[in-house]
Formats: sequence, structure tokens, C-alpha cells
Amino acid sequence: MVNARVIIELNGKHPKSNEWDKIAMRSICVVLGIPEPKKVKGIKN
Repeated sequence: MVNARVIIELNGKHPKSNEWDKIAMRSICVVLGIPEPKKVKGIKN
């Protein structure tokens, strides 16, 4: 399965990988009609 990140990266300019996570989160929230979650700290291993 090819993801959108790979397709766009093959087409020249693209957002950095950490920006993809923000874009994906916003898109999912808009589609579901829910507010974006507040910023949370990452889990340390």
C-alpha cells in the first residue's frame, strides 16, 4: 500500500515529516467534525 507521503515526495517540494503529522491530525479532525486535541507531550521510552 502506498501512502500519500510517498506519492507527494516523488513530486518535488513537500512538507517535512513532522509537518505531515500535523496535517494528518487536522484533516482527520475536520473529516470527523471534532476539535483538534490540545498539544500533548510525547511518551518517553
